[in-house]
Amino acid sequence: HYGRAALTDILPASDGSPLLTDIGTKFRSVGLCDEAIRAFRKGNQIRMAIDTCVELNQWDRAVQLAEEFHLEDITGLLSKYASHLLEKDNKFQAIELYQKAKHHSEAARLLSDIASGPSNGKSNPLRAKKLYVLAGLEINELRKKLFDQNPRRGGNAQSLAATASTSG
Repeated sequence: HYGRAALTDILPASDGSPLLTDIGTKFRSVGLCDEAIRAFRKGNQIRMAIDTCVELNQWDRAVQLAEEFHLEDITGLLSKYASHLLEKDNKFQAIELYQKAKHHSEAARLLSDIASGPSNGKSNPLRAKKLYVLAGLEINELRKKLFDQNPRRGGNAQSLAATASTSG
């Protein structure tokens, strides 16, 4: 496989090169994610590189590539990755994923779920309080995002201040 990896470096970058696509597919079939990604990226086959990451359970790389190339359908990929993390009971990693993707409502929902979790005698009230505060901060970020996107319904603070100073 070292020869194919070297061949990937030697070949010129081109859109949809069948040779680079074939090399990337062969790397994917044997589980060499990084080499496959490099071949697919060089052949401008970003979707195949992301699919390779998903197939080989390299979810963080898939999200990173989708963000790097500004792919619109990252939401579906995020939900797949989040459900994968939740299946493995990695709730805090799922929260971090939602925070990075600016899906504040989902992050807040997970934080609240953890805070209100099983209330057996061993629950830590201080920990629950901190989680609720973090959930509130996520909701605040969501509110800021919504107000910044829609200036007619409240706008950002600068536009409100400008309106108040010109009208008064």
